[in-house]
Parts: sequence; structure tokens; C-alpha cells
Amino acid sequence: MAAALRHYRAFGVGGTTLKNVSEASAVPLGNLYYYFKTRNELALAVLDECEHELRTLLRQLAPLAPPAWLSAYFEWLLADPDAAARLGLHIRHRKPR
Repeated sequence: MAAALRHYRAFGVGGTTLKNVSEASAVPLGNLYYYFKTRNELALAVLDECEHELRTLLRQLAPLAPPAWLSAYFEWLLADPDAAARLGLHIRHRKPR
């Protein structure tokens, strides 16, 4: 899942194949086909994993006050500035004081 997600983030859904994920994860292509018959099945599994990660994060953030919650959420969301830029989010890093 991690290799597939990295590849989706780098090349998009259209630029990701089971073969790409196989090579990136060092999992034989036949093994991937055992679990995911199509590229769409892999994409749905990655989306499920992303949803699970987000739900876990939201549970962890629930006890925080709104400003801390929002800060932690955006820190998680924008942890990868390159991925954020591909989504159209342009992050300006503040200069240290």
C-alpha cells in the first residue's frame, strides 16, 4: 500500500500501473494480481487505506482545542509540500525568527 500511495502521489492515478507498484514495492507482479485483479481495484484499496489513516488522525485530534486541532491537521495534510503543490496547494514556508 505504501509503495502504491507513493507512486500515485508522484505520478497520479493515470500514471500508475500494477507493474510500477510491483517494481516499487519489490512484490512480484503475480502476487499483486492475486490481490488486485485490475488497476482500479488497487486504486480503491489505496483510497480505503487513506480513509483509514484520516479517520485515525481525526480520532487522535478530537480532544484538541480548535486552534491546535487545525494546526495538527494541516501539519499532517501538508507534510509533503510537493504532493500538496500537485493538488494545487502552494505552501509558503515562514522564515525562522
